[in-house]
Amino acid sequence: MKRFQFRLARVQRLRERTLQERQVELAEVIEHQQKIEAEISRLDSDRTGEKDSLRDYLGQGTISIDHVIQSHLYDGSLRNAKRQLESHLEQVRRLVDFRRARVLDAEKDVKVLEKLGEKARQRYDADVSREDQQLLDELALQSEQRRHYSEG
Repeated sequence: MKRFQFRLARVQRLRERTLQERQVELAEVIEHQQKIEAEISRLDSDRTGEKDSLRDYLGQGTISIDHVIQSHLYDGSLRNAKRQLESHLEQVRRLVDFRRARVLDAEKDVKVLEKLGEKARQRYDADVSREDQQLLDELALQSEQRRHYSEG
């Protein structure tokens, strides 16, 4: 009997490649999400630092209104940048969810083909075993017939 060959092996390899590509896509968008989150954290830190700096400045006694206005303008620009990043982050999170779902679908496709391959392999092994047993039975029968003819 010829060696085992899964008929859908090419399809399985294609599905595995698709899975790998989707995993890479997911990893890229997760990395982008983490960068945005880090930038938001940095903006929060900058706002806290600016507020502390303004508080210290106001505690010194002599106050320049220009300095206070500049501080408020800077804080406003940080808040605006954070709002924009949070909006973008929400879009990226939806994209992460979408890509994660695509990875899960690709994993299911691969698992289905793996199970089909396992079942095909089991059928092949059973066929080989059955053929081997038939061959052994034939050999035993021929041996028995030879012994019977040689005695008779």
